[in-house]
Amino acid sequence: MIRVLLSILLFLTLQTVVGQEQFSVYFDTDKHQLTPAQSKRLKEWITTNGTSKIVAIHGFTDEVGSVGYNDTLAQKRVDFIYEQIKDRIAQGMPVYGSCAGMILLANEILDAKQGQKSFGGLDITVRRNAFGRQVDSFESDIEFDDGSVDYESLNHLIDFHIDAGTSSIVSVGTTGESATVGVKEHLKIIKHTVDYASKRIPIIAGTGANSTSEAIELTQEAKRLGADACLLVTPYYNKPTQEGLFQHYKLIAETVDINQILYNVPGRTAVNMSVDTTVRLAEIDNIIGIKDATGEIDRIDDLKKNVDKEFLFLSGDDTTFLEFMRHGGKGTISVTANVRPDLMHSICDNMLNQRYEEAERINKKLEPLHRAMFLESNPIPVKWLLSYLGKINSKIRLPLVSLDEKYHQKLITAYEATL
Repeated sequence: MIRVLLSILLFLTLQTVVGQEQFSVYFDTDKHQLTPAQSKRLKEWITTNGTSKIVAIHGFTDEVGSVGYNDTLAQKRVDFIYEQIKDRIAQGMPVYGSCAGMILLANEILDAKQGQKSFGGLDITVRRNAFGRQVDSFESDIEFDDGSVDYESLNHLIDFHIDAGTSSIVSVGTTGESATVGVKEHLKIIKHTVDYASKRIPIIAGTGANSTSEAIELTQEAKRLGADACLLVTPYYNKPTQEGLFQHYKLIAETVDINQILYNVPGRTAVNMSVDTTVRLAEIDNIIGIKDATGEIDRIDDLKKNVDKEFLFLSGDDTTFLEFMRHGGKGTISVTANVRPDLMHSICDNMLNQRYEEAERINKKLEPLHRAMFLESNPIPVKWLLSYLGKINSKIRLPLVSLDEKYHQKLITAYEATL
């Protein structure tokens, strides 16, 4: 029996290409469902027009509802797609698949692996479709003019952080452009970072997503690629309840045996993980810490009173991280550390060794830079400043654009105050 995860249709649309009506069917796990009307319309269209006009099959079901891993349901829904793909192969036409279900289905039909494989002279592409630092944070997504990742600059940044004493690197975190890289790029960046760092510094992979199944896949891949731990942001946009957050993180932790750090940033995600939910999750062995970007210092006091194990309390807010550490925090996953990792590391070291006055003296120099890093949406200012300093080029992916010229001197002045 074919075991396939073909759960949900991302969107179904009629697309005009060179005057012809063609279907592009896209798939994203656990997002949306085919309605009965959509299902009927799609089947009627294929019956009338044949499969030759289907641009791509990105995983869909012929009936409404999720497939999951129920063999009976999976078989019932997959037969229709199975026949269409066989027809396309017989006609010598390309087949595109996405996510776990299409990969498994293509394996069943073609014995194809993820990536490209020649099959009787026909190239079959099977790919997944999904979106998506002292610990110090650093900019892991650097682009050329054509938008491709500049891995040479990435190498220089890794060396820059190692030389500056950074304790850990987050690869494809949210200060990087994780929201604008595809899954293939996301994993390639993690792999490159792990390989180039070559155990010289621990690598934490950003693997959070607002789809639990996608977060599991990313976390599994990060472990396979050699990451030391994973950082998982709370699901954004869909605003889960506290119980939903608990079940989301619990399932990821139980599925993937790798150290995991929670990430709470309600200003970005529109969901705030409560202290009670964090305490519950801290009881899970491989959930080892939290990055808290709320800026609410009383939260760490509440957490430290109630978390009954060694736990990494990491700040995610540069303007309050010194006070956060004074209340028992162990470090920061920082935006400012992208450009002054030496000073951020020094502050953390001084705080952990109770040299508070020296830590405060250094942070006083950094305070204007902390604020300037948010003159526009992060990571716009930090990428512009890194470019100004000659460490990366000035490219950034849409929908973000380069820093408005009116802020250039203000950011430069804030940086120069740290020298």
